[in-house]
Amino acid sequence: MKKFLAVLGLAIILATSAPAEEPQAVPKELPQTDTTQKAVKDTTMKDAAAPKIIADSSWTTNKSGLKWREKVVGKGAEAKMEMKVNCHYTVWLADAAGKKGKLVQSSKDYQPLQCQLGHQLIAGWSEGMVGMKEGGTRELIVPPAIGYGAQAKGEMIPANSTLYFEIEFLNEVKK
Repeated sequence: MKKFLAVLGLAIILATSAPAEEPQAVPKELPQTDTTQKAVKDTTMKDAAAPKIIADSSWTTNKSGLKWREKVVGKGAEAKMEMKVNCHYTVWLADAAGKKGKLVQSSKDYQPLQCQLGHQLIAGWSEGMVGMKEGGTRELIVPPAIGYGAQAKGEMIPANSTLYFEIEFLNEVKK
C-alpha cells in the first residue's frame, strides 16, 4: 500500500507540475522533419550540466530538443494538442548516453493515465505525443528545458534531469 501511495503521489506530481523556468510554447502539431537522415547532432541543449544525448538514425529531433522515435505505429485517431487521452507511460532518468537509466515510474503497474495534452503534463511529454496514433507507442528523450528544468521532483527526479519516456497512446477520451 505504501508503494502504491508513493507512486500515486509521483504520478500526481508528474501530471500537475510545471517547469520552474519560463515554459516554452508547445507547437500544435509536430514540425515536418526529415527522418531519413543518418544522425542528428543535438545543438539545442544549452545546459552544460545536462547529459549529452547521442542520436542515431532512428531518432527525430525537434527544435525544442525533444528526441522521439516510433516503437509501434498505431492505426487510430491522431493525437493533437488539447486532446484528452488515456495512455500508459514508463519514465526513466536518461544516462549520459541518452539511454534508459534508473526507472522512475510506470503506469503499467497500476492503471492508465488520463490527461489533456498541453495542460497536465510537462511540455516535452505533450509535444512528444502530438502526431501519435491510437494504439501506437513512442519513445521520447526529454531534455531539462522541456521537462522539469532546474527544479527537482522529490527524491526520484533530480534537478536538470533528462528523462526517457515510453508512452503508449491507448485512446482518445470522448466527451
